[in-house]
Amino acid sequence: MSAMSALATRDRSPGRRPQSEGPSRELATGIAGTRESGAPSDHSAKSPSPSRSSSSDLAYELAHVVQGPATPAAQKPAVGLPHLFGLLGSGLYGGFDSTCAVLRTLGLLPAQRGVYWKGHPAPRHPTPCNTHPTAPHLMDPMIASGAKCRGVCGPDCAQSCRAEPDEHRCVPDSTGLRHHICVYQGVQNCGTHRGCRDHDACYDWCSEKGHNSLADGCHRWCDLGCVCDFGTLQCIGWALGKGPFDGRLRFYDESVSQIIGPFPGTCPTAALVVTARLRQYLDLKDPTAMLDMLARAPADERLHLSAAPAERDQLLATIGLPHRQTALAILADAPSWAVPSLDAATVHLADRAIQDQHRDVALSTLLVALRRRGTVDPRLAGFLYVGGAHAEDALTSFRLVQDPVTRARRAVPPVRVEIYDKAFVDTGWLFSTVMHEHVHVLQVLHGYPAREFRQGQQRSRFVERDEVESYLWEVEHAVGTGLIRHAAQLTDIGRRLTTHFTAMPGSLQARYRVRVRAALALVAQVAAGVPQLGIDDARRELVRTSRAIAELLSRRRGRDDAVDAQIEELRHRRAKALVTVALVDNPALQVVGPGDPGTYRVATPDAAGGIRYLYGGISVGWHLAAASTSAHTLGGALRVGGQMAVAGTAIQGRVHPFPPDIDFDEHVHVVADDKEEAARRAARRIVAGVFRISTGPRPGRDDLEFRHLVAYPVGRGSTAMSLGQLQRPDGVSKLAKLIATLDGGNLNTFWRGFLADGRFINLTRVVFVTARRPDGSPLLTARGSADFNLAQLADPGAIPATPLARFAWDMCCDARRRARQGNWLKAAKRAYNYFSTIGDTPHMAALEPVFSRPEAEMEMYASVVEALRYALLEWDRDTPEPRTRILSATMARKQAENVAQKVLELLPDAGGGRGPHAIAEELRAIAGQFRGRDRWDNLEQAPWLAQRLQAVLKDIRRHVSASLEYRVRPVIEAPLAAACRHCGSRSGGGGP
Repeated sequence: MSAMSALATRDRSPGRRPQSEGPSRELATGIAGTRESGAPSDHSAKSPSPSRSSSSDLAYELAHVVQGPATPAAQKPAVGLPHLFGLLGSGLYGGFDSTCAVLRTLGLLPAQRGVYWKGHPAPRHPTPCNTHPTAPHLMDPMIASGAKCRGVCGPDCAQSCRAEPDEHRCVPDSTGLRHHICVYQGVQNCGTHRGCRDHDACYDWCSEKGHNSLADGCHRWCDLGCVCDFGTLQCIGWALGKGPFDGRLRFYDESVSQIIGPFPGTCPTAALVVTARLRQYLDLKDPTAMLDMLARAPADERLHLSAAPAERDQLLATIGLPHRQTALAILADAPSWAVPSLDAATVHLADRAIQDQHRDVALSTLLVALRRRGTVDPRLAGFLYVGGAHAEDALTSFRLVQDPVTRARRAVPPVRVEIYDKAFVDTGWLFSTVMHEHVHVLQVLHGYPAREFRQGQQRSRFVERDEVESYLWEVEHAVGTGLIRHAAQLTDIGRRLTTHFTAMPGSLQARYRVRVRAALALVAQVAAGVPQLGIDDARRELVRTSRAIAELLSRRRGRDDAVDAQIEELRHRRAKALVTVALVDNPALQVVGPGDPGTYRVATPDAAGGIRYLYGGISVGWHLAAASTSAHTLGGALRVGGQMAVAGTAIQGRVHPFPPDIDFDEHVHVVADDKEEAARRAARRIVAGVFRISTGPRPGRDDLEFRHLVAYPVGRGSTAMSLGQLQRPDGVSKLAKLIATLDGGNLNTFWRGFLADGRFINLTRVVFVTARRPDGSPLLTARGSADFNLAQLADPGAIPATPLARFAWDMCCDARRRARQGNWLKAAKRAYNYFSTIGDTPHMAALEPVFSRPEAEMEMYASVVEALRYALLEWDRDTPEPRTRILSATMARKQAENVAQKVLELLPDAGGGRGPHAIAEELRAIAGQFRGRDRWDNLEQAPWLAQRLQAVLKDIRRHVSASLEYRVRPVIEAPLAAACRHCGSRSGGGGP
């Protein structure tokens, strides 16, 4: 049974309130004195007969069991039906009346000993939302028993519970000058009774005292308390979640809920604004006009309307039942049912404009939404509506410019895209048409090699290829555009795809045959009325499999091949659902090779204004977005002939708008006769790459320089090499020895440089070295999870699948480690990687707002402070730091001043220690002491200033973490503790 609410009036013990919880030693001794001579000396009630003797024995046993803490068992009690049934079956409670009479006479029933319901457990980690007096109760109070929905009749959140809509509530912050909007999700309304509440309180008391088995004497004592007070049949009914109930309790799932804000002003002030705004809605009188106004309203206005139940209900009632679901979706900023890749407000407004023949407004409405999400870039193309009779739906116009050296050709942005009347059938068809043309925009900005042209014109086979790619986008994204529900529209797309595909020669058809066959099969099934996997079913499948994966991970102790194999089966089962969700969530994603991991790509601008692509598996592609132009600029400079990739938040632009840095990975592969020669070849390439940039009388680049490298062999300690050590005659041979002993480990090469946004930061390139003999046999191997955490800078072909369990485990363990350290932003990022890997979309959604907050943006500039600190150091631990040749003292002062301004603009004051103003002043004071060391004004090393910058960095991150803790901890703590509770066991670890 489970628990809640205020304590009902109850006759507990004759005329007095219990003084202590649990039976006393004196009462236990008194019971012992009533035992018959020769009674069993152990504490088991062996006889089922209802004799005075057996009743005394049972009372004696229970008194001893519950009078003090037990030795904790290794395992917490399983959450399930109370053990009452097993006890009844054993005949232990054969003499209920006499046993109850003895316990009641001696004052040993739980209620008589002060073990009864005293209210819900206080939140373990208070937040503005879980401490609000009218908030639902915590579904998981994180108590010793591990049980949920305390006070509810039945196990945990039992069958008496019914789901309710999410709740929004305005709550004041600690200052009283601002407020938050709490979004309570996973709300459950459950039946309760005094007997269920007391029984839950007793079970929880037992767990707190260390009695960790439902079969132990303490839990049996709780069962007896229910039976003695309410009768056997009634207690069994409650254990099954049945009534009668004396009330209802409401709970919410804190781990998937959100705290939004803070917003200026108090809740009463916000309520006045909402009331005034509601009057403006109601004055329109026309429900459709109200819906239009609601769809155009800012997100904050809709959020505050949701947090005012009376005003929200009045508005919904006036809008009327036919539009209620649309209004609710708009209020929640939810995806459209008709066009799931777009939000409901955008689709409503675009549909209305199309119906009213305002086609330019419909197009503008759609483009605003796509630009806001980063799906289309206004710098690349201009979309405009052109009326009149046209045979096509749309047309992309461009001028190709030839490179004088390579003779390759590509367009110059912005490209012109004209959208014609035929595209305005509905919002889904318009969206699909715009994205078809957007694929063409990316194609012409990416450019074409010289071999595709003849006499200045692109050869027809390649024109057909471009059309095939655009039409494939339309079919592969048919769930997101809604075309999947319009057989005639999808059939039309299928005919066009077939026409262009058959016009290509066989050599080009081979490249696209698998995708085209799958697309045409989908078209045929939709035309035949075969039901397809919809987005709602796909999301539910991801949630189901994520729970199964998390449960399997909870059994994992380091490496566990059996568990990992079961997780791979779940991964295979959910593959179609994952691909469906990823393509709906990320319309910018293009399929290269279908499946999981498959190969997918997203366009990203380069420094010259053209387009390049980032490639990844479906788990990477899900969140992949256009990255900084530095990804290709610096990545190309660092590359030493291997397969170059980008990692971290830099490739998760769909959810991380503020990546603090760019991490690179390079897979260097060599062929040699033996391991030593392979290691030497790899070492020569790596050292040559360092020398190309960071040696010589002048720097090889003015935006990048080498610091040092560290080898991380598996199972052994790390070894660092400085730039000076690499420059020695034996530098290559020493590095080769380190590479030969990596045994699956890697090299971390550390750099610093300037990003395209102007920030000076530290950079890391992780190098994985593999080698084989000419006959193909392996010499050196490397471990990685490219399908989960890397975006390749060039098409990698097939991306090999690596164990999902291993990467999820590493992310989960590392998130817990970061949380223990109090680094809540990094913990949130690692936890998001974990949730994304297993497909836990509710917890992903709960974390995503964190990454758009000012604290996350502030971390971008904290990374600048860190880079300045290292530039001032003479040693990084035991490794000498080279003097910078790319950062002048003047530029260092500008970087520090920029950070100081961002501190004042973005950094919240979490209290304790230096506040933002003092931090900014300290930064400026430190920057005033930066000095140039030569005629180029290169920054002079100053370890004492580096020490002061370290203190500043610590202060910035303390404020960031402290202000994020109450947003992050409730989301990640319980699910991570359950899934990777064995972190550190055997080969299990704390992640990368």
